[in-house]
Parts: sequence; structure tokens; C-alpha cells
Amino acid sequence: MLIIWLACSGTDGAPDDSLDPCADGGCTEAPSAPEIAVMPTDPTTVDDLTCEIVTEAVDPDGTAVTYAYSWTGNGQPTDYADNTVPASATAMSQLWACTVVAT
Repeated sequence: MLIIWLACSGTDGAPDDSLDPCADGGCTEAPSAPEIAVMPTDPTTVDDLTCEIVTEAVDPDGTAVTYAYSWTGNGQPTDYADNTVPASATAMSQLWACTVVAT
């Protein structure tokens, strides 16, 4: 999350940052990054690849955490957006990687 706080200028042109945009609770802190692993660790072409959450993300505000998955195959983005890539999409000697973003 990126928060940009623009200061308002007073009549004298000096910044007037007396208004806190987070005062009403509108700002939240980002959750920690989850620890993930791609399973199985030594897959064959008949194995589905699964991106598993090893350690859950923690939200400092106490709200529920959701996860967004993305996969690359041989360094190229793919359309896979959940935690599994089916074995039918893989081939020998490919390099697959999973990225998980917690929100």
C-alpha cells in the first residue's frame, strides 16, 4: 500500500499539515509477507504444482488476510491465479515460481 500525504498550503503559502488523513481510521498497515513453498519439492510432469502457505501473514490491524497468487513459467507471467498449476500445464525442464501477496 502506498500512502501519499499532500500538505495543503495556508494563505501564506506555508504547508498546513494539521489535517491528518489517517485520523478517521482510513489508513491501515500492510500485513506481513507469508512464508511459502512450492510443492512437491521434486516434481515430475505428472505432479500438480501447489503453492502452500508455510507461515500465515499477520495483519497488524487484526483484520482478515486474503492471498493473491501469481505464477511464472520459465520467467514469463502465466494466467494461473490460484494456488495450483495443473500437471498438464507443465513440461520437463521448466522452471515454475509462485508469488503470493497478502492483503
